[in-house]
Amino acid sequence: MELKILSISLQQSNPIVGDFSYNSALILEAAKNASDNFILIEDDTWFIEDIDLEVLENEIQLNNVIITKLFWLGNPILNQNKKEILKNYIVLLKPKLFTIIPMLYYFIFYKFDRFKIRKTLRFLKINTEEKRLAYYTIYAVAGMVFNRDYYTKLWENHKNKVNEGLQMFNAVKFYSKNKSNHKYAKYKQEVLRTGFMSSATNEHKENYKGNVDMFIFNKILSESWYDNKFDVLKSLPNDIDEQTINKILEDDNEKRIAFSDWLLWKNDFKNEYESIGCILDDV
Repeated sequence: MELKILSISLQQSNPIVGDFSYNSALILEAAKNASDNFILIEDDTWFIEDIDLEVLENEIQLNNVIITKLFWLGNPILNQNKKEILKNYIVLLKPKLFTIIPMLYYFIFYKFDRFKIRKTLRFLKINTEEKRLAYYTIYAVAGMVFNRDYYTKLWENHKNKVNEGLQMFNAVKFYSKNKSNHKYAKYKQEVLRTGFMSSATNEHKENYKGNVDMFIFNKILSESWYDNKFDVLKSLPNDIDEQTINKILEDDNEKRIAFSDWLLWKNDFKNEYESIGCILDDV
């Protein structure tokens, strides 16, 4: 069976917030019609290493793996495990999770917050960032090989909307019932990279300095590319370099965004990920 690659355009996934909603019927429909296992990547993600898809597919099927991560931004917190088993191309993970009881997860990490219980749980160090992020060992929005049936299970009760928090809850429910039947894995090294010089959304704009409208910023980049003034492949395998963005913004006749403002925005954006242990020095 051919291992298909699905590229999607979503809002920027944020492991700190972890709860977005956006229309996604086309994405789910594409997944349902995909191969038994498929690679799901976002449109601001690119490969930095060659991989043999046929060999990878065979190893996934042989080991009954339902997700295989292809990148994790150098952050071990997103791959917390009790044990690792190295195969030829993948590393099998035995997830290390605070609880696999769905309603207890719901109470501690997901939605229950009556009587300021969430604040109390954080004070008691029951609900901590590290414990919550451990659940990304069994889930991620994209940047991995998904088993088709597992992926569609994550969409239960979504009502034609993506809700990352609900997908995580569904992942916990699945794991609690099937932990002995299915395996979770990561590739032997990271083979994907994602961009941090832009975003597809203005979500949480108020948290960033610079007052940069991402829709306008992306429009400026697109116009520069369309006019053959922007070589989007020049800086690969790294992200777009700052000098290139500086020149594009300086050449914008309307001076819609100042480079200094964008730089403040970019630093705050990257800092959100670095604050939870991601390594972005070479991104």
